[in-house]
Amino acid sequence: MPSQEMRGEEKSEKLKIKKAMEKGNIDGARIYAENAIQKRTKQMNYLRLAFRLDAVVARLDMQAKMSTINKSMGNIVKSLESSLATGNLQKMSKTMDSFEKQFVNMEVQAEFMESAMAGSILWNQYPSSVKGAVASQRC
Repeated sequence: MPSQEMRGEEKSEKLKIKKAMEKGNIDGARIYAENAIQKRTKQMNYLRLAFRLDAVVARLDMQAKMSTINKSMGNIVKSLESSLATGNLQKMSKTMDSFEKQFVNMEVQAEFMESAMAGSILWNQYPSSVKGAVASQRC
């Protein structure tokens, strides 16, 4: 995955920062810090893109499931109409059970989607300046 490659490259640049600092090469450390920040930014961009793609896939999947549910709801409504017309309480009860089951399934899927979307928010801080990256390597 590209984000993992960027993470590895970022770590490599941070090691270079540390080595440059140990040798007293401040300018070199700044260059390595800039590189590390660029790698981190690329990594974050890849992760954001991956989350957006996951969200699109989840939405498309949900839409397909909703389409299936809509079709089955149409059949349930027809079945209810026929059972109401004939007055068959047993058939009506079975149809209502099926109707309720479809709604429960739909609610569970909606809750899953909401939690998946909320979980896809990336909460991660990274150095916002070359100074921050250099300072973090001094410790």
